[in-house]
Amino acid sequence: MFEKWAVAFADHIKKTNPDETEPHDVLVFGFTILFNLMFTFFFVFLLGWILGVPLLSLQVAVSFTLLRILTGGAHLDQSLACSITSLILVLTFVWLPASSVYVGATA
Repeated sequence: MFEKWAVAFADHIKKTNPDETEPHDVLVFGFTILFNLMFTFFFVFLLGWILGVPLLSLQVAVSFTLLRILTGGAHLDQSLACSITSLILVLTFVWLPASSVYVGATA
């Protein structure tokens, strides 16, 4: 799904200015990543808003994204599958109970 949109955007950019743009494959890759992120963050925010925790959902999504970038993360064959998996994981982390009480060793 995202790949079709990315190819269409890349084709349009290459037709508009073919000499001063990156190669077609690079544009498609970049647009695919951009659409994937926009889709994931939109639905994380939407479902977080429905659950009554939109800001927490975005905080978890940003943390999850940074962690995936720094650790390499897993790769799936399709970007839509990656978005859905990320959405499920982020919402699972949002649903986990959090305690404001520190349970650690006492001095």
